[in-house]
Amino acid sequence: MHHAPQPNKALLESKEAHAWAKSAHATLLAPAPGKPETPAAAADSSAPTISAVAATPSTVHGGDTVRWDVHTSPNVVSVAAHVTLATLQLQRTAPGHFTLAFVIPANTPGIFHGTYNVDIIAKASDGDSATKTISLTFV
Repeated sequence: MHHAPQPNKALLESKEAHAWAKSAHATLLAPAPGKPETPAAAADSSAPTISAVAATPSTVHGGDTVRWDVHTSPNVVSVAAHVTLATLQLQRTAPGHFTLAFVIPANTPGIFHGTYNVDIIAKASDGDSATKTISLTFV
């Protein structure tokens, strides 16, 4: 059985890694044209849920565009994806639907190759949240 290499935690926490992560944020794709919707206060007082997370591709290479599509309960007002060095906000496209697309820089150093757990965090207006974890492999 072949296991993907795990990222080196000490290298990931280095100044060089943090500088690279900051520059990687500049590669995020701009949201679709048009005025983004403003989330309305949720009338539903039930706990927020994440019903589905689609991440394509699940194995990425430098230069690839990654797309995340998250479906939640309608009372969710924000969704964020947190991985080792970064937290990325997904854009709300409709009640209960959030998306994000970003490019993995082509010149990403090899120390970043490995499998990462990405925590998808959905929050309701009352601060209650739900979390689902997905894996992303960078080779």
